[in-house]
This record gives sequence, C-alpha cells and structure tokens, in this order.
Amino acid sequence: MIAKKVYEYLGFERGIDPKTAMGIGQVQILADLWKKFEKEYGQNLANLEKRDNGTFLKVNATRGGVMKCFDKMKKVFGTKWFIWNENYTALPHVYFRIKPEFEDLFNKAYTLVLNSTNESINFKRGDNPHKSLRIGKYRSVPRTFENSTGEKITIDVIDNTFTIADMEVRLEFTEDPDGTEFATVSVDGQKNDYQVFKIEPFDYEFKEQGKYADPGYTGYGMPIARDAEHLKELKEKHSYWTAISGDYSRESKDPFIAVAKLVLSTY
Repeated sequence: MIAKKVYEYLGFERGIDPKTAMGIGQVQILADLWKKFEKEYGQNLANLEKRDNGTFLKVNATRGGVMKCFDKMKKVFGTKWFIWNENYTALPHVYFRIKPEFEDLFNKAYTLVLNSTNESINFKRGDNPHKSLRIGKYRSVPRTFENSTGEKITIDVIDNTFTIADMEVRLEFTEDPDGTEFATVSVDGQKNDYQVFKIEPFDYEFKEQGKYADPGYTGYGMPIARDAEHLKELKEKHSYWTAISGDYSRESKDPFIAVAKLVLSTY
C-alpha cells in the first residue's frame, strides 16, 4: 500500500520508464538540453526528421544564421549526440545527424518536450487566448524569399511581427481617405524612417490603348479588363508593396518580405 501511494505521488504511468517519470536518466537530460536550446536560440525551430540514412535534428537557421546555429548546438548539446561529419545544410534548415544509439532517446525526449510545452501554456489575466495559442490572427505564417546573394530566408509573421537578424520587426497598417495602404515600421520597439506603401496600377492602364497594342494587352503592357470585376482582380494581381529608406528600396507582393529585404540591406 505504501509503495502504491509513493508511485501515485510520483505520477508514474503504466508503461513509462520510472527514471523518466522521476526526471532522471538520459531522456530527461536530453529533453532539458532541448528546452535550453529553444530558450537560447528560438522556440519551435527544431524537430526530428527520419531519413533513409538516419534520424536528424532539423533546425530552422533563419533566426540567427547557419554559423550561429552550429555554435549554439555545440554550446548546448556538446558533441556527444551527433555524427558531426554527417551534418549538412539545406537552407533554410540545418540537419544534425543523430548517432544511431541515441535515436530512440531523441524520440522520447521530443515527446517529453512537446508534452511539457502543451502543459506550460498559461493564460495571463488580460491576455488574448488566441495569442497565447498562436491561432487566428496570431498564428505563425511563414514567408520565404531570397536575399541579395540568392540565399533563401524564411520569416514567421505573428500578429504583424517577425524576427530577422536577431531584430524584432513590427508593421502597423493604415489607409488614407483615397484608399492607399501604408505601413509604419518599428525595429526592436523603435519606430524607424521606412516608407512602406502599396503601389496599385491606375484603372486606365487596363483599358485598351491604341491600335498598335498587342492583342489582349494595352499599350502599357497590361491585360485588358473585361469588366469592373475583372478590373478589380487585375489591379490586385499587379499591385505590389515597396519599402524605402534613403537610397534603398525593396519591392514585393508581400509587405513583410519587402520590409525584411530592406532590413537586411540597411541594418
């Protein structure tokens, strides 16, 4: 009876290794290292991926770059768990080959980390539950683009905010009486001088101009609008956002990508 009460107090579950339930052993050690890595490098950036040649710890390296990712992995995990000469990079991710004898431990530790994350979601008084759970408008929306060297960069936008090059960037959107959309930009809480606005073609650019225009296109190189609804669709399709700072400007169909490109060029 006493033993039963002790086991109930410790929270042992049928089929669970007692050492894991007591928070000792390699599974718990590995789970703690995983949490430490997420705390120092970034939340929800690492997961496991099974491949033909083994199991890998897959890490999104856009938060601080590939070199920082490698340095942080060595600092937190050390060299015990991975086959370092079989790690590789396929941007935006870095893949760390787990030693075969530790694959099962990593699977158990990953489950432990996920369960711990789910249990640790606490709603603070006054907080929006959607924000805590990252759903609705607070859901993370990944966006991928190429920088000036052709390297693929992915940013996760949550509530109009994303992180790039260790900086937190936030956009606030407004609209003037004419319907033109603008955005102000703050970096690490400080508003900067970026001018961000949506450029939308004029109606006449979609109306047939002159007999020398290509069939189906106007003299401005735009498709000819069939009716008002088609005109609306064409204007949206050919619209884009531009972000300007001094002599620098970057464009994209997505305002967050336009700003991210400009941040990489000006900071």
